[in-house]
Amino acid sequence: MFQTTRLLSSSLRLPEFTAEDIRLKLHDVVFRLCPVMLLVSSGISGLSAAPVIAGLANAGSNILVNSPLAQGSIFIIYGTGLGPANIAFAPTAFQTTTLNGTSVTVTVGTTTVNALMYYTSDGQVAALLPSSTPTGTGAFTVTYNGQQLHIRHVANHYYLPVLYASDPVDYIRHIIRHESEVRFLNQLNNYLAQPGNAFARYDWWLFSKLDENLDSVHIPYYDPQANRVRQFKPDFIFWFKEGNDYRILFVDPKGMQNIGWEHKIAGYRTLFEEAGAVQTFPYDGLSVQVRCALYTADANRSPDEYRRYWFDRPEQLAV
Repeated sequence: MFQTTRLLSSSLRLPEFTAEDIRLKLHDVVFRLCPVMLLVSSGISGLSAAPVIAGLANAGSNILVNSPLAQGSIFIIYGTGLGPANIAFAPTAFQTTTLNGTSVTVTVGTTTVNALMYYTSDGQVAALLPSSTPTGTGAFTVTYNGQQLHIRHVANHYYLPVLYASDPVDYIRHIIRHESEVRFLNQLNNYLAQPGNAFARYDWWLFSKLDENLDSVHIPYYDPQANRVRQFKPDFIFWFKEGNDYRILFVDPKGMQNIGWEHKIAGYRTLFEEAGAVQTFPYDGLSVQVRCALYTADANRSPDEYRRYWFDRPEQLAV
């Protein structure tokens, strides 16, 4: 039996976990995760009907895009508040870049092109991706009556496309809104654009944002100031597969200013380390390890005892 009970005070103990508990939890984080969309917003405050983007689809298949979108193809953006209440069609399809206050731009690198409009409505917008659009990873921006929302592709995210917030957003739930998370995603995305990056060594890998309101993935830890057991809910989870080795990595980019991080690491150690080394759990023919990474601007400022948990560059996560 894998015993993790630890005496915290005369009246408080961490929950007991058996090998079966660990197996079931591994099943949760290996094979099941609630969908989470991440949103980028540079909207104008005070508007009553703020646009919300739910997804991007190829008009030919009506399947959400999870592969390259070809130049000259028609795409549909779904959501709410994207256009007028009643659908409006362009007098001549694909001849105008603005329709009833709605426009769509596509940015790849430093180049931005205007999509050619087909129709617009509150719930969806259809347009054509110009043949002049450069190839590569890009971002779609929908503007309606001066308010903008962006869709960006982040390589290997579990759910595509990825949407996240560049400015604080209070009118949409279940999105990334914290500066540390956005900064981490931008650094990761920039690194993944480099050829021969360290993530290429794996058979495959994926990552996802963990939504604390939707996903039941957490690490229990003891908070001595409150004298209670709390839940450590990291912001991101990565899966790495190389042969029969399977690594689950929790990443929390809040930095060293986040009070109590050492107690969260103590909770992680209790579950997944033994004698200072990461434990390996057999699961369905795989050798599974669970690791934890705290991400900050300068990992060298971390105490020596905790240095192996702190990272400041995306490539370090792939080792």
